[in-house]
Amino acid sequence: MIELPPALASWKPALATFAPDLAVALAPFVDRIALAIGPLSTTSRSGAGDPDGYGGLARRGSYERLVGSEWLLAQELPDEFLRRAGAGEHLFIEIATRVPAGGRRCIALFDAGPMQLGGPRIGHLATLIALSQRAERAATRFAWGMLQRPDADLIEDVTEASVLRLLHGRTSETASSEHVDRWREKLGLSTSDDVWIVGDGSLTESPGSRIAVHESISVEARRVSIAVKRRDGRAADVILDLPAHDDCARLLRDPFTVITATPQRAAQLGSAPASNPVYGQDGRRIIVRLRDGGVACLPVPSSPRQTPGTPTLFRPPDGEVVVAAGSHGKKLAVVTVDQTDRIVVLRSIGKMGGVGAEKRFGPLPDDIKLPAAGAELGQCIRVGRGLIGAEFVLCTDGERQLFHLSADEPVWGPHVEALALRGTRLRYIAVGGNPRRRRIWEWESDLFKSVGPSFDLVVRVVDRLRALALVRV
Repeated sequence: MIELPPALASWKPALATFAPDLAVALAPFVDRIALAIGPLSTTSRSGAGDPDGYGGLARRGSYERLVGSEWLLAQELPDEFLRRAGAGEHLFIEIATRVPAGGRRCIALFDAGPMQLGGPRIGHLATLIALSQRAERAATRFAWGMLQRPDADLIEDVTEASVLRLLHGRTSETASSEHVDRWREKLGLSTSDDVWIVGDGSLTESPGSRIAVHESISVEARRVSIAVKRRDGRAADVILDLPAHDDCARLLRDPFTVITATPQRAAQLGSAPASNPVYGQDGRRIIVRLRDGGVACLPVPSSPRQTPGTPTLFRPPDGEVVVAAGSHGKKLAVVTVDQTDRIVVLRSIGKMGGVGAEKRFGPLPDDIKLPAAGAELGQCIRVGRGLIGAEFVLCTDGERQLFHLSADEPVWGPHVEALALRGTRLRYIAVGGNPRRRRIWEWESDLFKSVGPSFDLVVRVVDRLRALALVRV
């Protein structure tokens, strides 16, 4: 049962199929967007339909409908009256017409391109609900589609299945005027049709009204800005705070399911997690260090309905300490250090916990620094083919140093703030001489090479880049 505040109670029927907590989070979005869009008028200024009173003022019309102030000007200043007539500046009373409900359509076309992923898709969802209810209250037919798919048929309902089609309808193709032209030709749009283009606002020549949706990138808050521009010239801007991270993820994946994934009990791991999570290179696995010194690799379910897979467990031999880990495909990579014998070991662990391959470095000379296990678990990223090859490990021994496990001995790199793999190149933010001075580096041809000028980052921005893993660098 959905419990909405009295001011939002009118949206209860439209949100009845959503999970109750998500409906409460989405209702303010829908209400604010609906107010910005405004109601769908049953009258039209296009001239089609039956007369229905006055619709306002216009620059053109019959002189029988010339406003009274213009006739006063003709009496007092006839030369000015003639000048205004020649320049087309006269004002006429415009006749409004009523369009039959069955002959008018409300059509929404949503941009499913890469610039509208994430937060903007929540704005699309709220806009879809607002426009459908607006059309229903005006007894007007409503249909919607994907802007980049002019060959597909319009969808004429807003159900669980159609909402999921909107949320999951992604494409790498950017919306263009060609898509708009193909839709215009296919639909045979008339002047009475109420057409809305929902995207990033770049298609300024599109027919009808436009809604531009953008996600604000800010450390302080997560917001979506929505700019509404109607075809009659009226405009409105709305800035909305996004719901909590978990609610946003559920809204984008499946906003109707109340089921949550079964938590992975620590008893199945033999020990409770005791470190930060490290994501695998494919983003489908999470690795944590356990309190007993072992490592657990946990598969991430792709939906709340999926049962979590069996974790991969590894416990190092006596005398060795885990300093970093990562996953490459279905293999778990673990880096351990034996401080007594000064040996660094890289192991490839199979799904059942068995060691598939092993590479040892050492005993190393005393002048070579060994990675030490800190409070955080380090990150192991593979560059190139094969696990036992070029390996990068982000150490968390208090200095966050990067090193390359080469054929003979570890090669140390700079202090690192964040680390990510872009194709076949490793990029990271490294700290310079000044603690607040950073630079983006990459590993290429056995060298650490700078790829950009140095820059300043406040601590909060650095923390966010760590969380994002430099996905946009």
